[in-house]
Amino acid sequence: MAFTMTVSYANPLWSIGVEEQFYLFWPLLVNYLKRKTFIITIIIMPILLVALNSISAHLYTHAKYFNSFFYYTAAILTITKLGCMAIGGIGAYFCFYHKKIIEKIAKNKIIEISCYFAILTLIIFKIRIKGFEFEVYSILFCYIILSTSMEKKPTAKI
Repeated sequence: MAFTMTVSYANPLWSIGVEEQFYLFWPLLVNYLKRKTFIITIIIMPILLVALNSISAHLYTHAKYFNSFFYYTAAILTITKLGCMAIGGIGAYFCFYHKKIIEKIAKNKIIEISCYFAILTLIIFKIRIKGFEFEVYSILFCYIILSTSMEKKPTAKI
């Protein structure tokens, strides 16, 4: 019931809660893991989180009881957006430790224009990718943010 209740005028506060979780969780993860382990973790973590969210969302829609384990798992992962934050963390990691790779990719106008086109297509045609919608947007916006921050003359200014 807690996941389905709404409080008038408080709905935008979910983003503050997500940010707080990120600022509490991510530094602990970064400080705890060694560099090589960290690289593996930030690449595998989004994949596992997205897979767990998708599987749980699918299973809870077919569960007989609304308060099943799968419902709560999908609800928590959906509310916290940990997979999306992990995608942003991967972008930040590559920007900080592998700047040359990001600069090389950012120079590719075809990729940049394709990202803008994909975002516009998803929004205009209201295309929903069940279980992966937020992660797709996270990847596209992560690329656009990184490419815009690296370029001297970006295609679009943020």
